[in-house]
This record gives sequence, C-alpha cells and structure tokens, in this order.
Amino acid sequence: MGVRNHRALSTRRRGDPFTQRAPVRPGVTHLSVRKDHHQTLLMEARGACLRELAAHPCVSFASLRTNDMWDVYDLMGIEGTRQFLLDEFTKIMSDDGSFVHPSHVQLLIDIMTRHGTITSISRYGMKKESAGPLSRASFEEVMDHFLTASVFQEEEDLSGVSASIICGKRAKIGTGLCDLLMKLPIPSSSSS
Repeated sequence: MGVRNHRALSTRRRGDPFTQRAPVRPGVTHLSVRKDHHQTLLMEARGACLRELAAHPCVSFASLRTNDMWDVYDLMGIEGTRQFLLDEFTKIMSDDGSFVHPSHVQLLIDIMTRHGTITSISRYGMKKESAGPLSRASFEEVMDHFLTASVFQEEEDLSGVSASIICGKRAKIGTGLCDLLMKLPIPSSSSS
C-alpha cells in the first residue's frame, strides 16, 4: 500500500517499531516498510484489517492491495469480492503459462458468489446447496449423503446433470435442453 505521510511510520507504538512481538494495531502481527523502484514508501502488514487501513488518512485507498477475500467482502461487498476472486484465480492459473478460458473462471466464481456471500467449492459448500441426494453424493461423502437422504425421505427430481447421468437419463444440457413439441411427418423421397 502506498503511504502519503511517512511521519506515521516513525511513530513508536508499544515498544520497538515494526517487530512481530509488538503489534502496531490489534490484529496486525507484522509490519514492514520499504521503498519500491519509484521510491514510493510501501508498507506490508500481516493480519491487517483492510477497513481500518482504508480509513487511515496516511494511506492511499487506490493503492491498497490484499489477498484476504473476507477483508474485501467486508469492505466492498459481494461484487468487489467477485472481481477480486476473478483477478486472483486468473493470475494463479496463468502463472505457469497455461490458459483457462475466462468464461470457465467466471462460471466458478458466479457459483461461489450467487447467494450474496462466499460459498466454498468443497464438501462443506455442497452441504449448503439445495441439490438432490444423487447430486450431493456424486461430489463427496457418498454414504453420508445416501444415509441422510434415506433417513429424511428426500426425493430426487433428476433435474440436475449429475443425477441425470447417474440414472441414465438425458441431462437438460446441450442437445438435451429442448424437447420436440410436435413431430412433423417426413416427406417421402419418391416422386409421383
């Protein structure tokens, strides 16, 4: 983050400045200061609260950076978090030179943020979904999902892709998305 007024950096708080043993603020476990190649003072803080840093008069809000999605969610809401996740996922996946089409990353992030909060893409996130028992069982913890579904008499409507594939039913995707409403007679090829 860029610092506007470096006098704040020379202020000693709670003993030695910028040591791990003496936090500058509650929640901040480490603070270091350095200059970048443009001679701009940069601070790096571990365990910082982004909301408090953004409100500080010595800190330039436009240059704040974080890798904590919950801090972004707290400060900027779900849309800011969605953009943060999109940027981070794209950066991580393209670091080794591989290419992932942006629409795949956007779909994943849209699924993670569609409920207005961040849902993990894991077995814990799947437990919160309203998917049927076959769809949940196809992800992880198969027996747990089947036992829970049988105890609570859950029904499967076979509308999901996973459930349709498991039961051998054509999934409602691609060419299986539409149904023919009326079968037209096929004209004969013989001419009279």
